[in-house]
Amino acid sequence: MKKGVGLWGPVILYIGFIFWVSSSYRPIPGIEFFPQIDKLFHALEYLPLGTLLIRAFYRTWGQAPRGGPPAAMGRSWRAGLRAVTLLAAMIVGALDEWYQGSVPGKETEFWDLFADTVGAALGEAVYRF
Repeated sequence: MKKGVGLWGPVILYIGFIFWVSSSYRPIPGIEFFPQIDKLFHALEYLPLGTLLIRAFYRTWGQAPRGGPPAAMGRSWRAGLRAVTLLAAMIVGALDEWYQGSVPGKETEFWDLFADTVGAALGEAVYRF
């Protein structure tokens, strides 16, 4: 139980942070000169989520049978955990975009979701390397 809270608690808190950031509209001064810079911000926001998710998935379900080292896991199992990580990040991103549609001054964009997913994939890669 304690291990689960230590692994999944930060994931849940960070998802809460993402939705908190999405809850208000605060334009950044001068951003109108760089119209697509928000995609960079989306990727940077989701990079930690990718890192936290892959860490939680690996440490929860990534152990080989009988507590062996993670290196003993098959490649397909690790690839499956990476795919589940990206899917989870995409679901959070889609829900976040849907939620932003109800926040005055914010819009929902497919490319924001794409940037979220790229950021999560980068975070996943950072954790693995």
